[in-house]
Amino acid sequence: MIDVKRHGRFVRFFSASILIQGVLSATTLCVGLLLIRRTSDLDYSYYVLVSNAILLLSALQYAYAYPSLVYCITSDTGDAATRGDFVGGLYREQRALLLLLVPILAGATLVGRLFGLAGGEEFVIILLGIAASALALNREFFRMVLLARRGQSTLLRGDIIYAVLLIVGAAIATSVSHPAVWAIVGLALAAVIAGQWLKRTVYRIEPWSVPGRRGLLREIFPVGGWSTVGAASHWAFTQGYNYLVAGVLTVASVASIAATRILIMPINLISLGIGNVMLPTISGWLQRTNARTVLVRQVGIAAGLTVVSAVYMLLVWIFRDWIYAVVLKKDFPNRDHLLLAWFAIGIAMVLRDQLSYLLMARARFRVMSTLTIICATVSLLASFILMHSIGTEGALVGLLAGEAASVLGIIGLCLVEIRRNPEPGAVP
Repeated sequence: MIDVKRHGRFVRFFSASILIQGVLSATTLCVGLLLIRRTSDLDYSYYVLVSNAILLLSALQYAYAYPSLVYCITSDTGDAATRGDFVGGLYREQRALLLLLVPILAGATLVGRLFGLAGGEEFVIILLGIAASALALNREFFRMVLLARRGQSTLLRGDIIYAVLLIVGAAIATSVSHPAVWAIVGLALAAVIAGQWLKRTVYRIEPWSVPGRRGLLREIFPVGGWSTVGAASHWAFTQGYNYLVAGVLTVASVASIAATRILIMPINLISLGIGNVMLPTISGWLQRTNARTVLVRQVGIAAGLTVVSAVYMLLVWIFRDWIYAVVLKKDFPNRDHLLLAWFAIGIAMVLRDQLSYLLMARARFRVMSTLTIICATVSLLASFILMHSIGTEGALVGLLAGEAASVLGIIGLCLVEIRRNPEPGAVP
């Protein structure tokens, strides 16, 4: 007999989780379109570089701290005092680390300015980016606490506050001079206001000890260290090309790649949305079915998503003139080449995401991190070489080479896994 109350809690939990992802993705898309349509390529490129740096730092913090945070908060052996000591200690050490790093980075930026390595606007943008990153990490810390507590409904409200403020800030920034500067100011303000709301909310739900446990960052290193390496390599793999483009070509060149990438965001959302349920589903399959059958099912799902993605891409290709002229209000001389490259990358990303869940369900994180490091190296090296010969398209060809290597590597690892542990319920 179905427990109606429990079923209702699960429905609300997963609904809120999907809405959170939808709100954040829609916000990214909306802010991107505002800046693409209303600002110069250079201003949009500056914003992309700052936001991607924040994405890296948030991913590193999440990879390092979240697994231990989840274990402490969800452990049956813990109590409110234990949880409060852990959260309080981790928060205190995070703030201490940020208070150390922010002045160091700001000082290094000032030295770069004095030696002429950064112009006046670049200097201001870097300083604002450092401040925005620190504020974003503060917000992300309390997002992690709520995620660990399965407080998705509360987190959704906090993310809506952040989304509204960020969109309003971007809209205002596009109507004044120096839009990149003001867009980053808006990002920082959205992070600090939403972060303070989350902080007060978390403290009201379950207060933490202000001093907390000491030495937590060192204590959780065995758990978070390797995960952080994997997160850094994944970011280098999927976002590092932006900084190569800015360094090898020009900062403004980032705009054409980033703007065109927005057109395949629905493919990423579909793959990510499926991923929210695929990992627990495949984990369940592996308990009842042999690994080879599970892999065949994964291939079928990946093939289905590839067909859906291909249909979407065909529609984008047919209406590309209207999309660039009306939606993006931008036109790039190499737009068709960039669009085709992103289509190929999008298909590779779908295959990589969907085929990797067998390895994730079997907890093969170390070998997956190693593969990601190898693919990131291939991608960045190929992009660096090809950009010198064919320009911005070379960055995407290099990224495609890395994605293709990742897909082939994951297929190989899956075949090894089903050969070593073919039976249902195999212990990771």
